[in-house]
Amino acid sequence: MMGQFETVLRIITVFVVIAGLLGMLTSILSTLNECRREMAILRATGAHPSQIFLLFVMEAFILAFLGALLGMLIVFIGVLIAEPWLLSHYGFHLHIWSPSLMDVVILLFVILFAVIFSLLPSWIAYRRSLQDGLIVKI
Repeated sequence: MMGQFETVLRIITVFVVIAGLLGMLTSILSTLNECRREMAILRATGAHPSQIFLLFVMEAFILAFLGALLGMLIVFIGVLIAEPWLLSHYGFHLHIWSPSLMDVVILLFVILFAVIFSLLPSWIAYRRSLQDGLIVKI
């Protein structure tokens, strides 16, 4: 019974990760539209299009990496807080959580997919012309 429950939780986790990555993609795409002028100014002051590309990729990497670290911290603190309560009320003992090799591999894959998802807005920022951001659109 617990094996089936774990399988369902893993499937739900996959959907949550996909939803989070799509949310990040949407956020970066909206940021792309909002900071057209800033990108044009960076280009006008000498930034190469590849540097603009790397800005968006690094933004996604940093968001995913910090999200993974924060998630691991929340799980660790949650286990520390919940363990005495579960033991006293239900007799259920939780071991202190520490990330296994499989957990680290999964987090690295999530970070990799975040970087892959950021390639579309990064490419759009790379391809935008300098004049696109400097022209005032009413």
